[in-house]
Amino acid sequence: MGGGSCKLRLLPRLDYKLNLVLWIGFSFLLYAISTNIAWHYRDPRPRRIGRLLRAVKRWPRWPFQALHLLYYLGIPYLALLQGVTSPRLMGLVGADWFEGIGMGAALGTGAFLFLALAWWHYARAIQRSYPREGSPFSARISDILQPWGWPLLLLEVIRLEMHWAFYRSGPTLLLDHHSGVFLGLLIALGERYSDPNVRRSLSSPRRAENILMEGGMALVIAVVYLFTRNLWLCMFIHLWIEMGLLCLLSSL
Repeated sequence: MGGGSCKLRLLPRLDYKLNLVLWIGFSFLLYAISTNIAWHYRDPRPRRIGRLLRAVKRWPRWPFQALHLLYYLGIPYLALLQGVTSPRLMGLVGADWFEGIGMGAALGTGAFLFLALAWWHYARAIQRSYPREGSPFSARISDILQPWGWPLLLLEVIRLEMHWAFYRSGPTLLLDHHSGVFLGLLIALGERYSDPNVRRSLSSPRRAENILMEGGMALVIAVVYLFTRNLWLCMFIHLWIEMGLLCLLSSL
């Protein structure tokens, strides 16, 4: 009797963990499958499917951007609503702000100085190798200078941070905080690498800049979250570092 009741008490906890793993697996597969399908149909096709794809490519960008945002924010939000994950697991509550701000400021400043130096040398190298193509991040910097630029950057930071936090929450629940942070990072990076367009971009230094920026920020935020456990603070540091780097690179 004692052993049977113990097993019954363990079942809800095992189901809770399995449910979160399945949600993360679904999110990963949805991204991988959709990006590979998009890559497969990137070139014009004959007959009816070709006409359909050409019509879709003439659509404005905002429906695709809305779907992109819905994927990154919608799945974590639904997981929170359904109780699949929790605000504490994602770093939304329970953080020590007094200790976290000091640690976050130190880690963020160190990360910014390191990334600024690295991207400065990268940008100069790219300019020497591709003198006719402009400076790295020129398109992104141009977008930021528009009236809606900074709100869009803030929205991008929020969507990435929520997505990364969701992927961290599963390994953290299954293992522990330290293992969960870095396993979640590997899941997020593996998801991006499953996109054929990302792999193609990484093969050329001129096309890899945005992917490398995102990967570098993912690593920085993983370290910041490891010590602070505060998603709100991670969002602020992410925005601050990226704004600083883009302002620095715009002067080249």
